[in-house]
Amino acid sequence: MIIYDGEQVFPERADSFKAFLKRYLIEQDGEYLLEEKAFIYDSDCDEFLEHDIQEFYELWLVA
Repeated sequence: MIIYDGEQVFPERADSFKAFLKRYLIEQDGEYLLEEKAFIYDSDCDEFLEHDIQEFYELWLVA
């Protein structure tokens, strides 16, 4: 199931990651990196459809 940010509630793990990434980028003065990015999550595959966000998600999962 495809879940769009702001339209539906993300599963807990995906929501925790989204909060972490936003907080981390703000702390690093990098929030501009998300300006053109959309948090669109595929719950069947446990992945974000935006490539850059998915790269961070994969790193976050193994950390």
